[in-house]
Amino acid sequence: MRGLFDQDFSTRLLALFLAIVIWFVVAADTGSRVVRTPKPAPAQPGVEVQVQVERVMDAPVELRGPDQGFIAVPERSSVVLTVRGSRARVREAASQVKAYVSLSGLAEGRHILRVEAQAPVGLSIEEIDPPEIAVELQRVVSKTIPITIAIFEFPGGGFLVSEPVAEPGQVTVTGPFSLVERVQSVVARIDLGDKAGVLEQVVEPRAVDASGAPVESVTVHPPVVKVKAEIAPLPAAPPESP
Repeated sequence: MRGLFDQDFSTRLLALFLAIVIWFVVAADTGSRVVRTPKPAPAQPGVEVQVQVERVMDAPVELRGPDQGFIAVPERSSVVLTVRGSRARVREAASQVKAYVSLSGLAEGRHILRVEAQAPVGLSIEEIDPPEIAVELQRVVSKTIPITIAIFEFPGGGFLVSEPVAEPGQVTVTGPFSLVERVQSVVARIDLGDKAGVLEQVVEPRAVDASGAPVESVTVHPPVVKVKAEIAPLPAAPPESP
């Protein structure tokens, strides 16, 4: 009797182990969870079960349609989508899912907008998290700023460096009003270390704020400037008279 009990227990334990293995094989897709959706009852007795998956994925939010003269500054750039469909369809088409907000016709200022999503045939959007995001519409402005040349390495002793000159000597900074207002200077950095003679360097100038930190999401035009400087040996000291 004890032998039969041990054999029955071993059989049940093996069956449980195989069930767990099969479950992990079915749910092996990264970021997916398995759900089972019964189809309507077919003509023959019984119910066919269709295996589907739900994939949770990050999606960038597309900003559609800001009117001319405005630029959109979102408080967040992505949302989390829950996409549902057959395993094969999720695997091949999940990357085609798009999240977006519509900005057409909106006035300047801060707006709370509902996030919409588009999915290809065979997929459905089960959840958008968060369902709304804040977007600020700002006027696009420009201002002209002279180039500031920063030398971060000088030649060795015994050389004289002329005043560097940028060509052009000023650039136009364009972007959202709040960011352009932060720009205090546009800096072109040059390296004069171990150099001699007439030096020309093509440099990408960077817009910076009052602390010297870069101001991102603005454009500088032209994107490059040419900086010229002349490095010459110091004249020899005249000989001392006897």
